[in-house]
Parts: sequence; structure tokens; C-alpha cells
Amino acid sequence: MKTAIVPFLLLLNILVAVNAQTKDSVILVKDSITVKLPDVYVTSERPLVTVTDDALSFDVPNLIRAKPVNTAFDILGEIPGLVKEGDNVSIIGVPTTNIIINGRRSSMSLSQIVELLKSTSASKVKSIELLYSSPPKYGVKGGSINIIMEKKVNEDLSADISLTGKQAFYFSPTGLVNLSYSKKKYSLDLSYSANYNHSRSTEDMNAYPIVKDRPYEILQENTAVGHSMNHTIGASASWFMDKGREVDISYYAKITDSNSKRYSNTLFVGIENAESNNKLSGPKNLQNVRLNYAHSKNLNAGVDIPIIRIAGINI
Repeated sequence: MKTAIVPFLLLLNILVAVNAQTKDSVILVKDSITVKLPDVYVTSERPLVTVTDDALSFDVPNLIRAKPVNTAFDILGEIPGLVKEGDNVSIIGVPTTNIIINGRRSSMSLSQIVELLKSTSASKVKSIELLYSSPPKYGVKGGSINIIMEKKVNEDLSADISLTGKQAFYFSPTGLVNLSYSKKKYSLDLSYSANYNHSRSTEDMNAYPIVKDRPYEILQENTAVGHSMNHTIGASASWFMDKGREVDISYYAKITDSNSKRYSNTLFVGIENAESNNKLSGPKNLQNVRLNYAHSKNLNAGVDIPIIRIAGINI
């Protein structure tokens, strides 16, 4: 709902007749009086959801107004008909859910797309479509969540900065910066996010097996401690040409340096005690380059180039 206040001023022109010294002449003097009328309120409404081409389309700016939403991934938790549990998102009643961006399937995995959405500002999302049965043009089976990004023109430069944190056993902060520069014929976007994740978990397991009519008791205590530094970089450029032609090139990278330790203590009551520990550390890099060409709605062609590098040390 949008409300605009429109002030009105009423101008009254009054002609005052003033008698001159001679009876035959009259002088007209023009005066003005300004009267301010009360404010006029003009109210308009825009629907939150519409049905288009067998899909439910949600107007995101109207949907998330006055809600604590920072990233594109946070928006999915506000969409009716979606179930969001951690990093898992699914459409209610659909066995398989895909996430596509601007109607284009990516070679990135679902978890990688989630990380990309976490590094994208919510202000860049125009609408979200729910497709309970994806049409063949998307090249996926099952249902799909189509995230439509905002394409702004005639806007020089905009920036979004956010700082968030998650408190569990340890505190884990996240910083996000988005820059956008757009003109009538092209647009440039750059995003960067840094996340430090520090976690700790414990698990206790008890087992009471019976072997040859003899009962045994096994107690196991597991403790896992880990910390990681994650850097996510996204950059894209779009050129808008005549006759509905568009060329897009995008780059995505996630650089992770992690270190995790897991300790286990197993007690075979009355027999022996066994201890074990495991340490995993090392960087993991993922990069993806995409080039896409679109000609109106009749032609859409592109290529994805994923690059994955994992260097871990397991002790």
C-alpha cells in the first residue's frame, strides 16, 4: 500500500474597485489571497501475489516491507507456500524443488546457489515465482523457485552494507557489501561477503547389545569443534541492446579456509576404553563463470564454466 500526501493551494484573485478623484474614472487594483486547503491523501494498493503462466508471482518489495530481511536467501522464509529449514528450502507438496535465477538454470549445486543468495542484498530481488511443475524451457524436473532480480536503468550508483551475527555456542559474524552501477544500456553489480563461523557440538550415544545371552554396555561421547573463514565474491555485467537483445556475464567465487577437530571417547563397560580424534583443515575454492545471450523470449543460450579446487589435510 502506498500513500502520497498532495498539498493544495487555492489562489483567489480579487479585483478591488477604487474611486478616483473624478467621478468618471475607476481604477482597478489586483490583489491575491492564498488559502491553504487540508492535505489530500491518495492511496493505492498493489497485490502481493499474482498468477502468471501457471506460476505464483510474489511482489518482493511489497512483501518484505518492515520485515527483518537482509539477503535474498532471507526472503525465501517470508514466501507463503515455502518451507525453509536451515539452508534447505522446498515447495510444500512438491517432492523436488529447484532454485533458478532469472529463469536460467545454473551448473552450480543447490548449496552453492544458496551461498550466492546469502551474499546478495534483498533490495536486488524484484519478484519470486513458485512453479509447482517446471516448464521444459527451464531444463529441470519437479518444482522450481524462480528468483527475478531487479534490473534498474538510469541510476548511477547504489550501495548496500549490512552486518549480522549468529549466536550459538560461539558468536559468528557476517558482513555484506553490494555495489550497483547502471545506465540505460548497461549495468554492473559487485557483491562481497565475509563470514566467520565458529561452532561446537556434542553427542552422546549409548548402546546395550546382547551377545550370546550376555548383556554389554557401550558408552560413546563425541565432541566436534570447528571454525572457518568464508569469502564470497559475485560480479556481473549486462548489456542491453535493441530488439530485446541482452548479453550477461557473471562471476562467482567462494573461498573457504576451515579447520575442524572431532574427538571421540568410547567406553566398553567392564572391557576397555578407546579414544580417537580427527582433524581436517585446508582451503576450498569454488569459481563459476557464466556467459548468456538472450533475444527477446525466443532465444536464450549460455555456457557455465565451474572451477573447483579442494586442498585438505586429514590427520
